[in-house]
Amino acid sequence: MFPRVFEVLNKETSFLAVMGRPTGGDCLEDDISYLARNEVSVIVSLLENSEIQELVLDHEPNYCQKYNIDFIRLAIPDRGLPSLVEPVKDLSTQLYKYLCEGKSVVIHCRAGIGRSGLLAAATLLHTGMTATEAFNLVSTARNVKVPDTVEQEEWLINNQSKIQN
Repeated sequence: MFPRVFEVLNKETSFLAVMGRPTGGDCLEDDISYLARNEVSVIVSLLENSEIQELVLDHEPNYCQKYNIDFIRLAIPDRGLPSLVEPVKDLSTQLYKYLCEGKSVVIHCRAGIGRSGLLAAATLLHTGMTATEAFNLVSTARNVKVPDTVEQEEWLINNQSKIQN
């Protein structure tokens, strides 16, 4: 079974989506090739090193390269917060630029809710949305309240102006 991609924003030539992590091990290449066939241009992983090992996802960057998908990684603790605002600002700005260039972006963590929802919402801030509006849009797409924790939600609300500038 292939990963379920939850489309958050659909532009004419690109989309922003979140998903749970790809299937690891022997099925990983199949998942990445499936995403490539579905016009994914950029995959962002928010997993920590220990999760990558546990879930057998260490070849994800290699398979992305094989299928011409840009791979970006920003480790954020599970159910946790980014340690600094600047990397989230830089990455969300870059992801928004990719969308404007017609590249489709999929963000994943373990379940595609907390960390993925946080970064997707941060990316949506560049469209002029508020953090609350962005979380509502991601929650609707994901069919579950995003993000996982109140702390994640408050982190983006408190850092909204720093990320948008």
